[in-house]
Amino acid sequence: MKKVVILNPKGGSGKTTIATNLAVSLAVSGQKPCLLDLDPQGSSLAWLKKRPADLASIHGINGAHFNLRVTRSWQFRQYPDAQAVLVDTPAGLGRDRMEDLLRDAHRVIIPILPSAIDIDTAPRAIADILLTNYPRDRIVIVGNRVRTRTQALGVLERFLASLNIPLLAFVKDSQLYVRSSAMGLGLIELPAWMTHEEPEAWMRMRAWFEAIPDDA
Repeated sequence: MKKVVILNPKGGSGKTTIATNLAVSLAVSGQKPCLLDLDPQGSSLAWLKKRPADLASIHGINGAHFNLRVTRSWQFRQYPDAQAVLVDTPAGLGRDRMEDLLRDAHRVIIPILPSAIDIDTAPRAIADILLTNYPRDRIVIVGNRVRTRTQALGVLERFLASLNIPLLAFVKDSQLYVRSSAMGLGLIELPAWMTHEEPEAWMRMRAWFEAIPDDA
């Protein structure tokens, strides 16, 4: 079971969008993902409750009010065949809890928005992760809610190039994410004529996930 943590201590960075859509991308390819929702708001679990029963199955785990070690033990017992755990984390995650959360994580995804405040706070988020002794080479960045051919995108691209951390994908700023989320869907489950080229970002993320060694 591979564990990927979607983490940015700043709120509103789109962690739930990344977690739910990556879970869908894995599920429709025949894998068995779990969503571990650590956010007291329960956004991932709320999305999962709306999900039609006839679509590819995704398990949900409420970890917001439980010790992480207890949650992990329960998770493995309930879903022994699961191939992925995608962890949707809350804003303001303290360093002690972050260290516990990252201890057995295969990879970390940091979503960053193309805004001045997000760019200013991102180095601190990365520093907090590295202070837990988590390996830098297991961290990737997803540029989230990006609009093409804008000045903000250019600023974000220059900033990301300075971090020495791989950029996994850009996720576009699109109301289709709002629409699909309201129905318990991932964007790639909408009709192809609506989504155009955007599914490529999720195919890239799925390929990245599948390439992660099981013991890494």
